[in-house]
Amino acid sequence: MSPSRNPIEDIDWRHRVATFISEDSRNSEGKVIYKKGAPVTLSTFAKYDDREIGFGDPSAPALFLNQSYKSLSEALDLHLFLSDWPPSDEEPTSRIFDYLELVTASIVFAYSALESFANEEVPAEFIFEREEELESGLVVVRQFAKDEIERSLSLSEKLASVLPKALDMPSPKGEKPWQGFVYLQRFRNRLIHLKSSDRVHSKAEEMYPDSIWNDLLNPDQLDYPSIAKSMILWFKDTADTHWLKYCPF
Repeated sequence: MSPSRNPIEDIDWRHRVATFISEDSRNSEGKVIYKKGAPVTLSTFAKYDDREIGFGDPSAPALFLNQSYKSLSEALDLHLFLSDWPPSDEEPTSRIFDYLELVTASIVFAYSALESFANEEVPAEFIFEREEELESGLVVVRQFAKDEIERSLSLSEKLASVLPKALDMPSPKGEKPWQGFVYLQRFRNRLIHLKSSDRVHSKAEEMYPDSIWNDLLNPDQLDYPSIAKSMILWFKDTADTHWLKYCPF
């Protein structure tokens, strides 16, 4: 006999919040409308003209992590250097372009998952303090409220300093998750701020240029969604977070 399925497992894992009703919920007449243990989630609504739709309140980190995972999986299925060689495609350019789009999406969405997570986890009333040296040489303490943290500080500083202080936890800087994050951030920044040096093409004197396309086609691609998830797990316990607990990868 198979074990009974937990009702919350039928809820899309990408919900930001999902929990259980702790006791029977009754209407004004005393009739039970929701039984104890029934799963509940937050909802949000969108309206355009006379059309309205309600849906579960999504977790932005979950959405971005999932998109990163799906993109990487599809990309690796197209990777010519990971397939039978030589390729059967007479002209592989379109397939390579599809691959480059997907692997790029995986990198960018993995980073976006971390960015949205860091902003989400800063407590509303938290004030971050940082020493800054003025041109005069005077050292002052600058304070950042949540909105300023989200807008002004780099993701590196949020992960290395802001969240550890806000959540009273050790910093991940220098630890294994941080090493993966540094690699992810460098790759993402190269893509977002693409320089001419990263877009060089083959020439007679340099047939195999050191371009970003060359690096993206390296068969030894890292697991970008797992890099992001490992950093998130530094700060979050899966047992306390619905979307992390039921994340399928």
